[in-house]
Amino acid sequence: VFACTGRGSYGAVSEIRYGFEARVRLDIEGINYPVTETWAMSLRVPDQGNSMLEMPSPLLFLLSVGDESILLHLTADLREIEEISQSSTWLELKSRTLAALSYNGTVVQITERTISVSAEPLM
Repeated sequence: VFACTGRGSYGAVSEIRYGFEARVRLDIEGINYPVTETWAMSLRVPDQGNSMLEMPSPLLFLLSVGDESILLHLTADLREIEEISQSSTWLELKSRTLAALSYNGTVVQITERTISVSAEPLM
């Protein structure tokens, strides 16, 4: 892990070699293949003068799994996570996602079959 440390002319990029190892794990029924890629996307877009950091925002996680993609919704209070069906989103979930990007409300998804770009809400 690399970190920016120090101040001003005494600043440096330091390598942190020791510490606690984090092991994050989420077991979801029905996923029989390893998750190869993950993208986190917010459901809210910041408006002028209002930072997204002021209030927690619900998150969506797009997972590339086997030969398909899975969209998960995590509530703002971090208490519940649920799978979003293909009929509830414009994202292509029937094929594997190769890349995804969310920027200022516009989402780009590249799968093995399609390239989708939209400013519509994800769900």
